[in-house]
Amino acid sequence: PTRRSSDLKNFSVTNDLSRTVLCSLGRLEPELAASTPPSQVIPSGATAGFDITFECSTVMSFKKIVQYKVNEAHTLKFTVTAEVVPIELDLSQSQMELTFPEDLLEPSMQVPLTLHNPGNAAAEFFWAGRGPYTVTPEQGKVEPFSSTEVTVNWQPQASFKNVQKLQMHVPGGTDRELSMVGDLPEARCVFVERQLQFGTLAVGVPKQLHCTVRNMGKNPEIGRAHV
Repeated sequence: PTRRSSDLKNFSVTNDLSRTVLCSLGRLEPELAASTPPSQVIPSGATAGFDITFECSTVMSFKKIVQYKVNEAHTLKFTVTAEVVPIELDLSQSQMELTFPEDLLEPSMQVPLTLHNPGNAAAEFFWAGRGPYTVTPEQGKVEPFSSTEVTVNWQPQASFKNVQKLQMHVPGGTDRELSMVGDLPEARCVFVERQLQFGTLAVGVPKQLHCTVRNMGKNPEIGRAHV
């Protein structure tokens, strides 16, 4: 089982005697304290079941002997074993290499990433964005044996490198790292007009002039003008 989860197995006892018997569980370890029922009456020829529940918040290997009594006179036993593992979330990719498609006219792009929970306990996650990369949603929960999808956002900026490592924190489990590599070709765009002459204008009267931008490079470019 996964840390902080609950796992249940049924232990059955069959009464082969000609009379009714009382079957009782002995002292249980703390990890097995939620097991039920503590005792029950088993008619002749019948089978009764005990739900042995294992709960543990610590990563460990567990092996204990459980005793049970028949009619408070005969002591029998069985062994319970468990391997408690950390909470984990698997990433569908450990590295992403991004390139802007030629038909994308936006200054950012988004790609999906799947998180899978292979364990039997719900797993929370918290992403930390870095540089030009963010993840949405930044936090959430993945139910046992299920998957969820998040979106990785890339918005290149001159002040940030496009090669980064994003960290995903999993409380009580193993943190994950996502390597990001953004391929951004060098831009070589220039204004054809060196200056625009607005001339004399009356107060409050708008005037528009147009300028031309020329791509001097070999790659498609997306640009924004800041005045």
